[in-house]
Amino acid sequence: MASSRDIYRLCYKIAQAYYHGQLTQQQIANRFRLSRPKVSRLLQQAKDIGIVKINLIPPSDGFENDEFNLEQKFGLDEAKVVRVSDANNNKSNAQELGIAAADIFLRSIQGNETVGMAWGASISSMVEALPWEPHPNVTLVQLTGGLGADDSTEHSAELTRKTAQKLNAKFRLLPAPGIASNKNAYKAFRSDSQISETLMLAENAQVAFVGLGILSDESVLLERSELLSKQDQDMLNQAGAVGDVVLRFLNEEGKLLDLEINKRIIGIQLEALKRIPQVIGVAGGGEKVAIIKAALRANILNVLITDNVTAKLLLQNHETER
Repeated sequence: MASSRDIYRLCYKIAQAYYHGQLTQQQIANRFRLSRPKVSRLLQQAKDIGIVKINLIPPSDGFENDEFNLEQKFGLDEAKVVRVSDANNNKSNAQELGIAAADIFLRSIQGNETVGMAWGASISSMVEALPWEPHPNVTLVQLTGGLGADDSTEHSAELTRKTAQKLNAKFRLLPAPGIASNKNAYKAFRSDSQISETLMLAENAQVAFVGLGILSDESVLLERSELLSKQDQDMLNQAGAVGDVVLRFLNEEGKLLDLEINKRIIGIQLEALKRIPQVIGVAGGGEKVAIIKAALRANILNVLITDNVTAKLLLQNHETER
């Protein structure tokens, strides 16, 4: 029976061959007349008894530790924290987040996905930052109806169309307002086969990019949209809405508000959005901490792209609440 010293020596030699000699586990197995599973166990044992100690050295100018902490504390697949020039400047913040989101967009597509597109300033900046790069088998689909008569550059139809142009990809638009004026109008839109087929396509997307909106005078929804009446706004504020994801309004606990307005929204349902394998949220700025937390509590997002100041606030708030 091998002594503990003999086992230590063997673990050391195996680890030395693997980490310093750059041999594969199979090569080590052949060299030492061991099975490959045995080599794997010895490498793990080398870590357990302290022969191998792994130190990770993050880039000096990055936020990898904040990203890791966000991933661990909120159950994210990935967090991307972006250093922004002025976290209080919503316009520049959105532009800088958009550049990071464009990188993740290109990494998220392999060539034949259906990608759901929402709306917002950060999503608009992402689309602007995308290169002209052909992906003809990708399909872009609008997740919610439009936000107004002009469907300006930050609205979902225009963003979906422009992304498809840049990628030379296919696209499907949702020819309807995001919020119908009344229940009868909602029923009329939902009875249209093109709308129902587009929503079905959206529900079966593999990737979705969403902004996180808030009820402020500077938000895209209130500043540039004709969809929310004053009565709707008052109702949402009184109900404790902290913002929306794809026009679905949440309270601070991440609960979908049970309000009449939900019966007039033309777009993907929140539960259907959650079933999309990769939902990427792009949002920053201190005023969005509440809606980001709500979306995280609701387990809507798999990936979060935010700025360094907002990331710190999210982590601090999480520790305070604990």
